[in-house]
Amino acid sequence: MRTTRAAQAVVVSVFTVALSFTAVADGGPPAFDDGFDGLKIRSIVHAVPHVSSVPANAGEEVVLYVRERVADLSKDGRFSKDDHRDFKKDWGDGKKDRDAKWSRGDIVLFVHGGTVPSVPDYDLQYENYSWAEYLARHGFDVFMMDQSGYGFSPRPEMDDPCNVNPDDQHLLVPNPLDEPCDLNYPFNLTTNQSDWDEINTVVDYILDLRGGHRVHLAGWSAGVTRVAGYSLQHPEKVKSLYLYAGAAGETQPTDPPPEVPAPGHPMNLQTHEELTQGRWDSEVGCEDQFDPEIRPVVWNTIMSFDPLGSTWGTPPWNPVASPEGGVMRTRTSTAWGWNVETAAMVRTPALVIVGEFDGIREGSRRLYETISSKRKVFIGVACASHFLVWENQHKILLETSKEWFSKGSIEGARHGTFWVDAEGRIFPQ
Repeated sequence: MRTTRAAQAVVVSVFTVALSFTAVADGGPPAFDDGFDGLKIRSIVHAVPHVSSVPANAGEEVVLYVRERVADLSKDGRFSKDDHRDFKKDWGDGKKDRDAKWSRGDIVLFVHGGTVPSVPDYDLQYENYSWAEYLARHGFDVFMMDQSGYGFSPRPEMDDPCNVNPDDQHLLVPNPLDEPCDLNYPFNLTTNQSDWDEINTVVDYILDLRGGHRVHLAGWSAGVTRVAGYSLQHPEKVKSLYLYAGAAGETQPTDPPPEVPAPGHPMNLQTHEELTQGRWDSEVGCEDQFDPEIRPVVWNTIMSFDPLGSTWGTPPWNPVASPEGGVMRTRTSTAWGWNVETAAMVRTPALVIVGEFDGIREGSRRLYETISSKRKVFIGVACASHFLVWENQHKILLETSKEWFSKGSIEGARHGTFWVDAEGRIFPQ
């Protein structure tokens, strides 16, 4: 294995750019034609203290990355001197900002899936694709969190390239590895329970920060496991669920396995080619299903949230010279506690939505049928894949989440199934 001062300098440089990106994405030209373009939408980075229950660093005090998008209702979209001083001093820790003139609408917390961190998922700065900004413009206070193993949240054991899945290590030869190597931490990294513990810390932080008793939770893919499983442990804190392209495992155990951490490896790798040509293109079934120009924006944003992985592989990521370079590090997990048996215990109002060509669509349909909540809705979306959030039909996510979070219904219905056609029109089934 080899590392160089030059590589270390690149890591520092990319981290600086990425942190600046997350903290300053604040306004700019209006992207939404919805009558709310006069609002100033703030972007606030929160460093949330947490005692880790991840096996690799259990008991350590860590900091979880959380990003907030919220409408600033003060005059001319400006802070008062006191508000500005308090936010700058506390970096958004919320202890002194209860009088700031933020939107006082319902609170939404987004949780990402198994590979991509939250900001590329929910706050992509491309045209009108920012889901978080859309909801903030409609009066919601929107938060996004990165779980351990993602983005700027802790990544224990993930800085060591020898801890990459042995099947993926060839992607790191000759950079940063001279040759494949043995695992230094031969275990899966996290667990479902450590994810739920982190969500609970962030939920409590948000409720203390902004006041209130419950939050809306939204998750994509593996994020469905995280938010729906969390709602079973803390139903008193969850107002509703928005479950996008997820399922309940048919074989996943209900109880923890005898060995935690479980034998395995801490992380896998995903390249630009695997994400786009491998996973995404395999679910494209309509002409003009997505705008090709969004893909470099997606990958550049992902890389900005992985300042080390962006320097790995050949070529390393460079937004100009090698915009498809670098690798995305994705953590592994030991799963239990979320399956068809536990999904049947969900009584929180839940909306399940999935694309027509998504490989998980049948699992999403079964999830809807299994959930026991009396208030539940299923929506199928034509000409859409697992990556609907980055496709031309993405507005249906924005619009139905706003309606679900604000009214608890879709088209006036609190229970039932709907279909969205290729033109974005929604019909009951």
